[in-house]
Amino acid sequence: MKVLIAGLASEKGFKLSQFLASRGVEVCGLDNRPGVGGEKIEHREGIFNLNPRHRDSMWLMLEMMKPDVVIYCATYGEGQRGDYVPFLNILLSGIKRKITKFVLVINENLPIDTPMTLRGVETFAMVSAIRVMAEEEKFEYIVISEKDNLLKEVKKFLLKEEQEGEVL
Repeated sequence: MKVLIAGLASEKGFKLSQFLASRGVEVCGLDNRPGVGGEKIEHREGIFNLNPRHRDSMWLMLEMMKPDVVIYCATYGEGQRGDYVPFLNILLSGIKRKITKFVLVINENLPIDTPMTLRGVETFAMVSAIRVMAEEEKFEYIVISEKDNLLKEVKKFLLKEEQEGEVL
C-alpha cells in the first residue's frame, strides 16, 4: 500500500508517517512548509514541497506517486487559516485519479453543528464535502477528530487491524 500524507510537516502528519512506515506502508508526503525531517521516514517514496492550492500541482504529484490512500492532516494552528481550498483540491484530484480511500484528520471535535470561528467553518465545510463526495463518488473515508485515538483509527481503517489491549 502507498499512502500520501498531505500536511506531513504537522505533528500528526509526521506521527502518522512514522507509524505507517513502521508497518511496511510506503509513505510519500506533501507540505508547503519546510522542516518536516523527512529523512527520518523509512519506506518513503518522496516528499514534496508543493502548494496544495494549485490543483494542477496536486494532479501531477498524484499521477507521479500513484498513492492508494490520501491522508489530509488539517494543519491550522496559531494564526494559520485556509485549509478548505487545499483540502478540496487534493480531494478532487484524488477522486479524478480514482483513489478509493481518504482520511481527514481534523483539529476539532465532532459534531460541529454551529461553527463560531473561521476554523470551525472550514472544518465543517471539509467534513461536509468529504461526506457528500463519498456518497456521490463511491469511496471510503474516515474523519478523525481531536478526541479520537489517531493511530488506532488509522490502524482500523487502513490496516484492518484491531488488537485488544495494545497501546498506540
